[in-house]
Amino acid sequence: MTDPPRPPPISIEDEDRVGLAFLAMAISVTIGIGLVTAALWVVSTLLADMPPSDRPVIDGAPFYVLVGGTMLGVLVAGLITWTLLSPVRSTYRRGGLSFVSAFATAAGMLVTMPVNQLAGRTGLVGIVALCGVVALLLSRRLSAVRND
Repeated sequence: MTDPPRPPPISIEDEDRVGLAFLAMAISVTIGIGLVTAALWVVSTLLADMPPSDRPVIDGAPFYVLVGGTMLGVLVAGLITWTLLSPVRSTYRRGGLSFVSAFATAAGMLVTMPVNQLAGRTGLVGIVALCGVVALLLSRRLSAVRND
């Protein structure tokens, strides 16, 4: 009887990518939240011209911008993680971390609702700006980690 085939050993190169993974996920979640917040700002701007209503708007431009912007932010977060983790050869790890980033974006975007209620569109612009600055700083750190 022969032994079953053994999986190839994990190389040290793949094991030492934890910092890269965390930075890639942080960058992608930050950008994803920024995109979703920008979509919410557009929705808020569109709704500002409409008369107040007790019923939610479930058709027209505000609805499609909200749903499309949310899906776009989640999708972009996953794609950015996948792209930034290109040095990791394991598609399983890249795919798993991409899904984690997408779901973290969906959870993180919940912060935008109370900010919109408390600070309005100005607060949303602040979140978009903060996400941009944080993503830029994390990207600079990522380039330093990749060069090491």
